[in-house]
Amino acid sequence: MLSIKQKIILVYTFLFSILLLLICSSIYQTVKQSEIEKIDNELQSYSTLLQSEIEEQYLENDILNIVELRRLNTEGLHHVRINLYNKSGGNLLIDSAFVNTTKLRDIVIKNKNNIYNNRTFENKPYREIWSFVEIEGKEPLILQVSASMEDMSNQLNKLFIFFLIIIPLALIITGFIAYLISIIAFKPIINMINTAKDISINSLNKRIPLPRAKDEIYSLATSLNKMIERIDKAIKSHQQFIADASHELRTPLTIIQTELELAAAKISDIETIESIKTALIEVEGLNNLTSSLLTLAKVDAAQLTLNISSFRIDELLIESALSFKNIAKERKISIIFNITEPITITGDKDKIKSICINLIDNAIKYSFTDTNIFIDLNLLKESILIITIRNTGYLIKETEINKIFNRFYRSVNIPSEVTGSGLGLPICKELIEMHKGRIYVKSNENDGTAFIVEIPLAASINKDVKNNN
Repeated sequence: MLSIKQKIILVYTFLFSILLLLICSSIYQTVKQSEIEKIDNELQSYSTLLQSEIEEQYLENDILNIVELRRLNTEGLHHVRINLYNKSGGNLLIDSAFVNTTKLRDIVIKNKNNIYNNRTFENKPYREIWSFVEIEGKEPLILQVSASMEDMSNQLNKLFIFFLIIIPLALIITGFIAYLISIIAFKPIINMINTAKDISINSLNKRIPLPRAKDEIYSLATSLNKMIERIDKAIKSHQQFIADASHELRTPLTIIQTELELAAAKISDIETIESIKTALIEVEGLNNLTSSLLTLAKVDAAQLTLNISSFRIDELLIESALSFKNIAKERKISIIFNITEPITITGDKDKIKSICINLIDNAIKYSFTDTNIFIDLNLLKESILIITIRNTGYLIKETEINKIFNRFYRSVNIPSEVTGSGLGLPICKELIEMHKGRIYVKSNENDGTAFIVEIPLAASINKDVKNNN
């Protein structure tokens, strides 16, 4: 696909090439016509001179002196040939091997006007004039005068070769000039594109530079800046609302949870206790949702910081998995570790633990009953930590691979009884990227679904961190 700049250069060069061809063709035809007119004028002058000489010779001597005719000046004409015919068709003078053109002779006799004609003789171009010669008391004569156009043809060939050289050269120069002009013309747009690429949800304070000339591009840049400003205000308002709402919800939810737990301790009715337990599960889910929303709001507002320390990631991973021991046992799911050596990492221990808990929770939640979950811990090139959490359960379609890290996204293939907010994986992704790492997923029928996390052992982590070493 060609860019707009390339299209403009091609169209400009194409239109210029057509214009150049038209100009060159016009020049060529004008020069050719001018040369032909020049030869015609010289033929006309020479023919008039010959007619006068013929008439004079007939009046004086009543005979035609061919030698005298040949001596007449033919300045400006080359390889001149003369034929003279009488009205009845007889040849009085044959000066060349030209074929007798009866048709032209008859036209001259009929119209008594000069006729110009092109002919080829011995593969060379000739221009000729046919004239009607009237002599008092004599039978009318028809005079044919021909002159070579080889010089004119050579000049036109040189002009044609010149055009063959100059046209491609002119097109190359034109294309280069169009390229330079497009660079200058598109420079403000390219600056706008580069600035727009740098603008993200965390850098909406940036604005597109305004060009000096107050033209259409200036208006476009101004409009985009105003749009970015409106988006910035809307997003900040949205982030503030989520943060405030999440913060305000945590206190009443905590109170509700505490009151339900106290009520459950005082009530002996089994059905009522089961209802309270159900309510407690829902309250816990709301607590997790508000915590997730508050975390994402802090991420969006660049207010989330890392408390850096060194810790054993293998111990943290095992500790995170053990917190799901009872849940895994209820569903007959075994957690199998593949950790060959102790590994120390530098990062935010609490946030990496949150990553591990989220991924293990998902693995258990989306696993089939009576299956295994495999947790592997390895090193890549002795500098990259690789955590792989693999389960056998609901697969992720290829079309969904790039969507599962979007906020609130839940696959349509997941049964409704499997609860979730669709925020766990987006939070994991944000926290991993804060540690300069990455997360990706592989899902197929043979190996199940595996989430792979790669984190540098000692990452060059975000500048806005708190170091607890």
